Amino acid sequence: MAKTFTSAAFLIAAVAAIPNPNPSTAACTPGKIAQPTMWNLYPSQPDLSQSPFTYLEVQIFESYPQLQQVAVFSGIPPTAKSCTLGWSQSDSTSRTFVVEGSGLIAASPLTGFPAEGEPVSTNSIKPFETAVDDALTPDFTSWDQVAAAWNHTAGAVDCAEEIHLKLEIDARNGDGHVYFEQDAANGLYVSYTC
Repeated sequence: MAKTFTSAAFLIAAVAAIPNPNPSTAACTPGKIAQPTMWNLYPSQPDLSQSPFTYLEVQIFESYPQLQQVAVFSGIPPTAKSCTLGWSQSDSTSRTFVVEGSGLIAASPLTGFPAEGEPVSTNSIKPFETAVDDALTPDFTSWDQVAAAWNHTAGAVDCAEEIHLKLEIDARNGDGHVYFEQDAANGLYVSYTC
């Protein structure tokens, strides 16, 4: 009997040691991805591509060139079921956040992204753009004047291991400029449940 028990225990230990061949069934813990990677887009220079960075800055003014951005959120578990775009601001002593005019932003999902090593520019993301009707509209207007910390919800986005959003001032609300230095407590994020 002891030999049978030892053999059974060995078999159970051996099966438990086999790696999961399907990582999509791996455990998922609800969480949040902050500090997306950002790329500037210049509609007046549609092939201009720059290195990525972390701050959020979009603008549309008659006398200045329009500035748009792409935000990329990476590291979302493949088993995430519900994803939400939001943004947070810490108290006014712990942030750099400026809004001039309208802070209404259109955040449109992209269906894909240029391949690694390819330039990210206004023209290179065109094949991945969706209808503006699909855009979420986080409104940053006047929130830079609020001293307290605050969390904001923009709305649901389709879950994926990597989420790509095109950001621009929503011109329906007039000209504007938003500049927001992003860190773990400030800026855009995607939260997810499993």
